Amino acid sequence: MDHKLPIGFAIVLINIIIGAVAMHYIEKWGWVDSTYFAVVTMSTIGYGDLTPHTNEGKLFTVFYIIWAVSTTLYALTLIARAYLDKYYHVYENVAKVALIKPYHTITQVGGLPMKVHKHISNKYIYNRKKRQNLDDIV
Repeated sequence: MDHKLPIGFAIVLINIIIGAVAMHYIEKWGWVDSTYFAVVTMSTIGYGDLTPHTNEGKLFTVFYIIWAVSTTLYALTLIARAYLDKYYHVYENVAKVALIKPYHTITQVGGLPMKVHKHISNKYIYNRKKRQNLDDIV
């Protein structure tokens, strides 16, 4: 079983708890304000409506920003990796079908699709040659 997803969410939750508890006791803020400050700070939003006023609060905030932002980014990487690992095979199969389907239609059906393909190819090649000639003149 893959543990990336719960570990990622646990890291984010622990960062919020550390920031909220510290600011609650250092700055004597309420729990809602402390939690709000922790989330806004660790997400790098930083509205500025709540700021630490004590030297201890300012010093804690400096280290909290470095710690919380880096570990939260790591946690988001774990969460994204868990999502990609879970759905990678689906995307891989869709990509294979997207690559194979146009060739399958042109070669299997033949007739009109092949004529359309040749017309588009010839027009593209003509425009590319025309563009190269203009580049040579300039």
